[in-house]
Amino acid sequence: MPFSAMPAGSGTGPADPFPELADILWGERAILERLRQELVEQDPVRRPGRGRRPPHAPTQLQAAVTDLHTVEVLRAAEVEALVAHLGLSPDASLSELADAAPPPWPLLLTEHRAALRALLTELGARARVRQRSLAEFLR
Repeated sequence: MPFSAMPAGSGTGPADPFPELADILWGERAILERLRQELVEQDPVRRPGRGRRPPHAPTQLQAAVTDLHTVEVLRAAEVEALVAHLGLSPDASLSELADAAPPPWPLLLTEHRAALRALLTELGARARVRQRSLAEFLR
């Protein structure tokens, strides 16, 4: 069954701790997508009238960053409980959680990991481009 078609709470039973983590990871992905979209909309090279930002830009970016911090705290708390439940190291990675998870969670967690890595890579690349642009301007 494809990742997006998985029904909510489709774990191995009532004590299954993985649906909550999956929900948190979906939320984190959505926030990173929103952050990426805000950065694309603010990119002066892609916008006509290059010098002006959309009036909502700082507010929307700050809201996305605040939401990201909140979901990171939720994820950390959920992972802490999950690694204790599974008997894993407290610093277990998402890959290690996927390896220890019962079906269907290894596939789902691996797909979340790949999507999150791709988003972070793109956001990092955008940040580097902006940093280079600012450095060139300040020369």
